[in-house]
Amino acid sequence: MSSSLRSWSLPGVVLFAAAYWCFDLAVLRGGVPHPLDDLWEYALVARHLLEDGRWHTSMIYPPLWPLRDTATMTVPVLVHGPLLPVVLAGLLAVAPPSAVDAFAWFGAACATLATIPLLRLGSRAFGAPVGVAAALIFTLAPLTLQAVHHSASVVAAALLLLIALEAAERERPRPILAAWAAAATWLLRPELLVVVPILAWRIARPLGDPPSRESNRWRRAAVFLAAFAAGAAPWWWHCAAAGGSPLFNLSAYSAIGYWGGRPGHSVLQDFSLPPSLWTAMLAAALPTLWTKWLAFLPRALKHALFAPGGGVGALMVPGLAAAFGAPGSRPAVAAAAAIALMPVATMTVFFHQMLYVMPVLGLYAVAAALGARWLAGLLPARARGPRVWIGGLVLLALPATVAALRTGAEEGERARRLIADERAALAATAAPDRTRRVLFTDRAGFASWTTGRPSIWISAQGFLSLYRDGGAEASRRGLPAAPDALDGWFHAGHWAPGEPLKVRPTPGR
Repeated sequence: MSSSLRSWSLPGVVLFAAAYWCFDLAVLRGGVPHPLDDLWEYALVARHLLEDGRWHTSMIYPPLWPLRDTATMTVPVLVHGPLLPVVLAGLLAVAPPSAVDAFAWFGAACATLATIPLLRLGSRAFGAPVGVAAALIFTLAPLTLQAVHHSASVVAAALLLLIALEAAERERPRPILAAWAAAATWLLRPELLVVVPILAWRIARPLGDPPSRESNRWRRAAVFLAAFAAGAAPWWWHCAAAGGSPLFNLSAYSAIGYWGGRPGHSVLQDFSLPPSLWTAMLAAALPTLWTKWLAFLPRALKHALFAPGGGVGALMVPGLAAAFGAPGSRPAVAAAAAIALMPVATMTVFFHQMLYVMPVLGLYAVAAALGARWLAGLLPARARGPRVWIGGLVLLALPATVAALRTGAEEGERARRLIADERAALAATAAPDRTRRVLFTDRAGFASWTTGRPSIWISAQGFLSLYRDGGAEASRRGLPAAPDALDGWFHAGHWAPGEPLKVRPTPGR
C-alpha cells in the first residue's frame, strides 16, 4: 500500500463508516427499537437515577421480587451494568423521553469510533491493508447492523474492548487506559470480565528492557489491575449489597435455563428462585449441565463462524493460521484467540445468542482479513495487491450486507407502527390510580417505561398459573389478590400488538 493511501486510510474508513450509518438510519430509517429490546430497561434505570439517584428499576424480574422496595415498588438493578443507564440519564437530562427512540444513533457512533482502534490494532500487527480490511468488514457485518439497531451495549462493548486491546498491544503499553476501558467494558457486559487476566498478561510482556528493569513489567500489570479494580469497585459494592455477591448478576441464571425442565426464559420468570438460592441451584444442576453444553456447542460454533457475514467467516480459519505463522506474533495472537473464543464459551454455557459475538467481532474481522490476504497470495502476482484482495473481500461481504439493510428497513417500519399502536393501547393501563399497581406483562421494560407502572416480566401462562386454585400461589408470593383486565398485557407473537387480559383470574378458575 502506498504511503499516500496509508495516510488516508484511517479518515477514509471512518468517513465510510459514518456515511454507511447515516444511510441506514436516516435514509432507510432503520434502527427503530422493538418493544422487546433491552433499551427500555436501561431507560427505566436512567429515569430512576434522575429522579432519586438510586440504582433501582420498576421492571421486575420474578426472582428479584423478594428484594422489592414496597414503598416504590422497585427492585435493585442486578441484570444489566450501569454504563448505558448513565449515558441515557445524560441524554434524558437534556432531551425529551422520545429521544430514547433514536438511541440507535449512539450505537452507530460507537460502531464508527470502533473502526479507529481496530484499524490501528490490525495495522500495527499485520500491516495497514489488514487494518483497513478488518475495519470495513466490521462495519459491513450484518451482526453489527443488528447490534446497532437493537443492542447498543454490545456495540459499545466492542468499542471499549478494542480500545483496551489497542492500549495493551502498543509498543509501550498504556495500562491505565487499558484498565479503564476494560472496566467500562465489564460495566456493559459482565461476561467480559474474563478478558482482564489476558490483558494483564499482555501488559506484563517483556519490552526489551535490561534484566535489571524486569520488575517494570510486573509493575505495569499491577497498575493495570489496580486501575481496573478502582473502576469496577463501586459496582462490586452495589452487587454485594443488593445481591449478596460482588459479581452477582441475574443473567447468570441462564446457565441453568433454556434446557430440560427450564425451557426458554422460564428460569428468569420464576418467583421460587431468589438470589439467595442461586449457589444451591447451580450446584444441584451442575452434574447434568454437560448435556446442555454438548447440545449448544455446535450452534455456538456456527454463530461464531457466520458472525462476519456471508462467506467472509470461512476466511477466519486460514487467517488464524497465518496469524500464528507471522514472526513474533504468537503470544499476541494466542491472547486474541482466547478472547475471541469467549463468546463461544458464553453461547455454550448460557444460550446461543449471536449478539454475544459482537464485542469481539473486530478480532474476527482481522482474522478474515488475514485469510483474504493469504488467499490472494495464491493468485498470480498482478492479483495480489491490497486493492484487489480488499475489494474482493468487500464484494464477498456485500450480498449479506444488502440483505441485512433491506431487512432492517422493513423491520424499522414494522417496529414504528407497533410501538405507536402499543403506546396508544397502553394508555388505558396508565391511569393515576394504578401508579403502584403491578402490571403483569411479557414486555415489562417497554410497558413500564410507557405507563410508569411497576411491571413484572412473565409469560401469560406463567401469570395464569399464579392464580390457579384460588390464587394461593400469588398470595404466598405477596402478589395482588385480584388483578383485573388492565393488570395484564400480553402478546401472541414477536410482532403482535398487546392486549389486556380477556378473562379475569378470579378465585377458583
